[in-house]
Amino acid sequence: MSLRDRFIDVTARKPSGWIGRSLYRESRPHRQGFDRLKTELALRPGETVVETGCGAGVLLQEMLAVCAAGAAIDHSPEMIALSAERNHAAIAAGRLDLRLGDVHALPWADASFDAAASAHMFFFVADPGRMLAEVRRVLKPGGRLVIVTAARSASLFLRPYAPAMRYYSDADLSGLVTAAGFVAVRVWTEGRHLQLAHATAPL
Repeated sequence: MSLRDRFIDVTARKPSGWIGRSLYRESRPHRQGFDRLKTELALRPGETVVETGCGAGVLLQEMLAVCAAGAAIDHSPEMIALSAERNHAAIAAGRLDLRLGDVHALPWADASFDAAASAHMFFFVADPGRMLAEVRRVLKPGGRLVIVTAARSASLFLRPYAPAMRYYSDADLSGLVTAAGFVAVRVWTEGRHLQLAHATAPL
């Protein structure tokens, strides 16, 4: 692995060490995206949510404050540890199933969740079609998906990470989500930094 790839892993793609922990413990640079995702997902009491790539569990904690229960997965052991620390009460109460694993192979049964969230990680997913198909599989009929990712124009502000990130036009991302079996797909770019997708699992 090159020095650049190691840097990208430690600080963003698979955060680890004191640098990764310090950057993601509060996830302040992601605040705008988290707020937009929560607004679009519009969770309700009694619902369940799954988050792919939960990082340190900041967004997860805020979603669990609204809904009944949830699950989350991340491939970084240190992010899972931070998320478990932050969400220890929900885990102890049996309201959160937190897993170390791969978003391309979600460890939950079909039709398990009312909603799915993906914030600031989709640009690192190696096989987005496979991940999206897995998300659709674990959503209940009519379940909602919201993705917040980096707009293509954000690459100018994300050096040196940009070469390792995947950017999509709104049309291309809409095509990926639709191909995974979602309906009522909407994709749009806000400002220079955020791209959002909202879709529904078929009834």
